[in-house]
Amino acid sequence: MVWCLMGWFYNGSMQKSLKDLNSLVHNIILANDFNHEDLQDFSAQQEICRLDEAPHDPSSSLFALDGWHMSSIPIHLPCEKITEVVKLAFEEPAAQSFHTTPYKLFWQLDKTQPPEHIITKLYTLDAMLQEHERIKSSPVTNCNLKTVIATIVLWSNLTHLASFGNTTLWLIYLFLRNQSKYTQVKPTSFTTHHLAYIPKNTFSKKLSKFRFNFYSMPMPNFMHEFELSVWKAMLTHLICILYAAGDNAVQELNAQKFSSNVLGLTKLTARDFEDILQCAMPVFDGLLLEPYNTTILNLLFKLATWHAFGKLHMHTETTLFHFNNCTTCLGHAFLKFTWECCAKFKTYDLPHETAAHALWMGAKSAKMGTAGLTIGKESKSHTFNMSTYKLHALGKVKYGSQETESSVKHLTQVDLG
Repeated sequence: MVWCLMGWFYNGSMQKSLKDLNSLVHNIILANDFNHEDLQDFSAQQEICRLDEAPHDPSSSLFALDGWHMSSIPIHLPCEKITEVVKLAFEEPAAQSFHTTPYKLFWQLDKTQPPEHIITKLYTLDAMLQEHERIKSSPVTNCNLKTVIATIVLWSNLTHLASFGNTTLWLIYLFLRNQSKYTQVKPTSFTTHHLAYIPKNTFSKKLSKFRFNFYSMPMPNFMHEFELSVWKAMLTHLICILYAAGDNAVQELNAQKFSSNVLGLTKLTARDFEDILQCAMPVFDGLLLEPYNTTILNLLFKLATWHAFGKLHMHTETTLFHFNNCTTCLGHAFLKFTWECCAKFKTYDLPHETAAHALWMGAKSAKMGTAGLTIGKESKSHTFNMSTYKLHALGKVKYGSQETESSVKHLTQVDLG
């Protein structure tokens, strides 16, 4: 018996200690009321369930440590005052390249055409010039120092705090856009300043008393809101339509020498989706009958055009005018695609999505002890959802492009992300 006991101790989990082994022998096996017949048909999983479902009994020693109380406690998170961060930033050597006085940049095609305002950086915008003049006209009392604008841009990322669990914090970064974005994208420039770590976004509560529209704060994220969201969803549904159309449409798409991962949509990054969009029109041309072919090609053209405008390094008043019109046309193309194309095909999840769902259901049933049940492999219906925030957020690009740096920031190819 001792040999079996020591064999149990040295095999299996390595978390058992000598103290645990002594406790098992002296407090349980050698106890006066120990009866090995009580362990007939013993199941650890069953006994755990019985403990979980047992009613609370304050008089029982089993529940002596039970009785949790829920309460809120204040937790002080590390943060810095914005004024201190800005002060330190202006004391760094990089501050020598700060643009503290805004200006306008113009381009003129020829002498017969009026000059156009080039929009590329925050300190070249009308809003910056207007704010600069407003501050100059309201000098600080008893201060002879030069008054300038510190253009603050906040950025945030959700960060996991450990390799286990789901505990996260939002890291808040601060950038001073008095500096060229071409300098800030260099890792060696050290232009990112840590500001705070917060458990959730609470701007609405903190800023509402100042009547500040906090909805104007978030910057559209071109990569996550378009390339990895709107366009990816669009491409996925186009492939679903090809499967529904039949007639070797999927095989013809696969024969176009696209990436081998396109049909499965696996291991594709944002730049891969960007490349697919740029050459999608000739690939999808002719895969479906009319009028669906023309509707899809028109939408692909509008998407590629809108994407090209968004990737420009700088904008003029003319390009912004056409960009605005393109955004409107893109919305109309989406509606036409939904009404005249999506409604005509009964589409289902892609094969790899159906297989993944079957695997997930199998693992779930095995965990619940119902592994013997038959897991259905029928594909679920797949629809193109027009009611998503990211799709409607494309319209946000259209408004305020000449007033806020948020639009200029995400419109340009060179970015902080």
